[in-house]
Amino acid sequence: MPVLQYTNLEAELYGCDAAVTWVPAAGWEFGGALSYVRGRNLDLDDNLYRIAPLSTTFHGEYAVGRWQHRVEAYVAADQDHVASTNGEEKSDSYGLLHLRTAFDVGKGFALTGGIENLFDNHYADHLSGVNRVTDSDVAVGDRLPGAGRFVYVGVEFAR
Repeated sequence: MPVLQYTNLEAELYGCDAAVTWVPAAGWEFGGALSYVRGRNLDLDDNLYRIAPLSTTFHGEYAVGRWQHRVEAYVAADQDHVASTNGEEKSDSYGLLHLRTAFDVGKGFALTGGIENLFDNHYADHLSGVNRVTDSDVAVGDRLPGAGRFVYVGVEFAR
C-alpha cells in the first residue's frame, strides 16, 4: 500500500444533496435523500482519494398515539471513480434495511428499539479502512466489513 502524505494540490469537487418528504395523511410520512459528490485531482489528472459514492435513503414512518414505527432503506452505488495514484480499490454497491420503533413514555422519556441491517447483508463501505493486520479474519488489503445485523434497545430523554 502506498504511504499517504498530506500535500497541497489543485482539486475540483462538485456534487449535490437533495431531500424530499411527503406527508399524505396524519401519522404517515414518506421521504428520501440523495447524496452525490465527485472529486478530481487536477494536478495528476486522477480522481480524489476516498470520495463516497452516490447514495440514497428512503423511509416510511407511521405514528399513532405514543408509538412511532419507521422502515428505512439505505443504498450505496458502486464506486469506480477511484484514485489510481493512491492504489485505491473500487468498491461494490450494497443496500441495507433498518426497522425502528419508539414508545413515548411521557415526561420527556421514550423507549426505542430496532434492527439494523435486517437481512444481515455483507458489505464494505467505500470509506471504511482496509485491513493492514496479518492473521485476521479479513485478508490484508481487503476493506473492513460493515456491521452485520444487530438489535438494539435504548432510552431517550429530551427536555
